[in-house]
Amino acid sequence: MATVDKITYSLWLEKEWDKLIIEGKKSLDHGIDFYYLRVRMGIAYFEKQNYHQSIRHFEKAYAVNSVETFLKEYLYYSYLYSGRQTEAEILAATFSWQLKEKIGIKENNLIDQLDFTYNSGFIANPSVTNKYSINIDSQKNGAQYISKGHHYFNLSLKHSLNPKISIFHAYSYIAKTSFVYSQQGGIFSSNPDYKTSLHQYYLSGNARLAKGLNMLLGLHYINIRYPVEVTDFRQGQNRITTQTFSENDIVSFVSIYRNFSYFTLGASFYYAGLNNARQIQGDFLLTLYPLGNLNLYTVSTVSYQSETNSGDRSQNRLIFDQLMGFKLTSRIWIEGYGSLGDMHNFLRNDGFVVYNGTDIIKRRYGGRLILPLKPAFKIRFDYSMLAYESSFIPALPDHNIYNTIQYTNHSITGGIIWNY
Repeated sequence: MATVDKITYSLWLEKEWDKLIIEGKKSLDHGIDFYYLRVRMGIAYFEKQNYHQSIRHFEKAYAVNSVETFLKEYLYYSYLYSGRQTEAEILAATFSWQLKEKIGIKENNLIDQLDFTYNSGFIANPSVTNKYSINIDSQKNGAQYISKGHHYFNLSLKHSLNPKISIFHAYSYIAKTSFVYSQQGGIFSSNPDYKTSLHQYYLSGNARLAKGLNMLLGLHYINIRYPVEVTDFRQGQNRITTQTFSENDIVSFVSIYRNFSYFTLGASFYYAGLNNARQIQGDFLLTLYPLGNLNLYTVSTVSYQSETNSGDRSQNRLIFDQLMGFKLTSRIWIEGYGSLGDMHNFLRNDGFVVYNGTDIIKRRYGGRLILPLKPAFKIRFDYSMLAYESSFIPALPDHNIYNTIQYTNHSITGGIIWNY
């Protein structure tokens, strides 16, 4: 042990991190393990920016000596730089006021994070609606919707009740414009600017159950408002008025995430009642950190959804989503993503994102630019292309598909995030 201590101490002084790691691995393989060996290996991996491995060694050292201030600081930043915010906050609760002041940890914040997002979507080819045509039995009642564009506003807040429990909630407003064709009793009509609006409130709670194990519970409330022309017979005449109708939908979910070295496993279960149907959905997620940090990561998600409508007709869907992100410079992160599968009344990101439009999203591709301008402030820009499929929806559902139209929408997002 004395020889290993001398060699690794010398390599630590000389900042020969690669050689120190090699020597440390040899020692551990031969059953030689002691406090300062773990500390030095943790520092070596930290300097190599492999924070997943530095956590492993710092935790071993911390189990032997939990008093050393420098060790706490190294372990705190290892958690933080590997994306394990909850573990960092739990450890920070044990810090002295001097260490908290040095690092800049603020206590008793009313708000931990504020996020404001704006999104705009628009149809790529306006001729899809301008030259709309349909060939269907005139006595078949129903309607067809084509999404032309929308404006989305979101304000999100995060609060920490204690280091192990936090709450995230958000209010969103969507103003949407659609093209609508309808036929009722042999009477045909179309509205190129059909306006609907949505008010949404999202609430989730995160609880740290054990080291590296987190559970999320939450719900997403959606209020949909849409105009309907109502015919009223008065004094021998038909009078047509427009009235605003309102419907309420609820999404509930539970998610479990388990952190390991170099990867995270996750699973989500959703139960929802969107658009007069019932949805049950399960997500299985794998996040990889090949370099042991946030400089390169991939997130793969497989979703299985079973939907039953009011006529007891059941549909099963399988959706795959892939995201890859990397650090381009010290101030720029880039992400690319794509989704394949029929996304209809579909849920993503622990129920925060809900695709509840009448059309089916067949594919989704996009990219994101993240700019951390300051440690507590960052902005992001996002572009995505969505391939839609619209069809005529009969008032009395059957098993046929009518007047299928393929079209594409563009979506542009900008957002700012403050961490307090």
